[in-house]
Amino acid sequence: MFTVLIVFDHFDWILGRWAQEISKNCPKGFNILYISDIQARANLPNFRLLCRASDVVHFLPQHHLADLFSISEEEHTAILASIHHVVEKDVDFNLPAHYGGVMVVASEWHSYCTQNGVPPEKLHLVFNGVSTKEFTPATPLNKRKARELFGISGEAFVIGFFAKYSSNFNDRKGTRALVDALTRFADDPAMARVKALITGPGWGDLIQSNPHISRMIHYYPFLNGNDLHKAFHALDAYLCTSKVEGGPAPVLEAWSSGVAVVSTDVGIVRDYGRHEKNVLKIATNSTESAIFAVKDLMVREELREKLAIAGLATARNELEWSIVIRPIFDAYRSVAASSPRRRQLSPSFLRTRLGASGQRFLERARSRNDWFLEVQRSSIHRGSGLPRVVHSVLKRLPGGGVLRGALLRR
Repeated sequence: MFTVLIVFDHFDWILGRWAQEISKNCPKGFNILYISDIQARANLPNFRLLCRASDVVHFLPQHHLADLFSISEEEHTAILASIHHVVEKDVDFNLPAHYGGVMVVASEWHSYCTQNGVPPEKLHLVFNGVSTKEFTPATPLNKRKARELFGISGEAFVIGFFAKYSSNFNDRKGTRALVDALTRFADDPAMARVKALITGPGWGDLIQSNPHISRMIHYYPFLNGNDLHKAFHALDAYLCTSKVEGGPAPVLEAWSSGVAVVSTDVGIVRDYGRHEKNVLKIATNSTESAIFAVKDLMVREELREKLAIAGLATARNELEWSIVIRPIFDAYRSVAASSPRRRQLSPSFLRTRLGASGQRFLERARSRNDWFLEVQRSSIHRGSGLPRVVHSVLKRLPGGGVLRGALLRR
């Protein structure tokens, strides 16, 4: 059995989805475990031992996270790092020598890493994916109910913008162009039907500081997993004004939802977006470009339908998770093979360091692909309702009380 430990940031964000989809689609012979970095930090000694007992440790957040955990070359841990995007492109990317490889999620970042000296054999391109069963096109009834849910008129022309403010370092999301475009729409009587549905935490101050456009914005900072797909059902078009991206995931979700997309030529849009086929590509930092594209879609229903149909085909035929995730398992094999000093911790060593209950903890984790998934689901969706066996194991595991407390607080 080939064991991979995946570290991600938050269960309900895109990297949490990555971890779940890797586990869900893993082939025979792989055992996938995953844990959030918060949980790992809360129980660092045992997390480091679990790293050493795994064949590969995959850090899904940006590449430096492994360094924050102080996992060094001497620990013989095979590490796969990740690059989703680089905001400051003039900063050289130096892959630590003991890293077995780096996963990138778009061709532009593969080229960037190559130009900055990362050996080609250490680079692994794995695209973002989308669940086409979760994000589906809206029926007329779906659309009407979604508009009612978000308080939007059925007559409105609704554009979407979904992102976290914390991801907007150096205006990476292109919000200046977005705000300028919305301001122009607010001043134009011919665009009075335009409304914007914005989701994601942290945008409240930006919206409130622009009262001129606040009346046309429907803002929902947090949507649970059951409502996110409904947000796409409320849209006529999705607008991505980003300057730097790895995905972005909402573009894929819009395609899968049968929503026409307007986007800058970034991340996966550069790889799979075909101008005037499945997307209207706009210039970066260009308010005029964004305005022209939205106006075009507003008055040309046939173009909107054409983009929506082609985008849906792209999602279903090329970007479904079960398709795009396959190369990751070759990456795991490659990373493990590139670490000649790699050694497994023996069962006797683990028994000595962790005790019998700790050994059972690792054996259980290594024998069930969904073990950490169950811990995560319990801690988030059932409050304090961790599985009884997890309670008992963590209670006896050295440091397990800390981890148990962290899980219960999540």
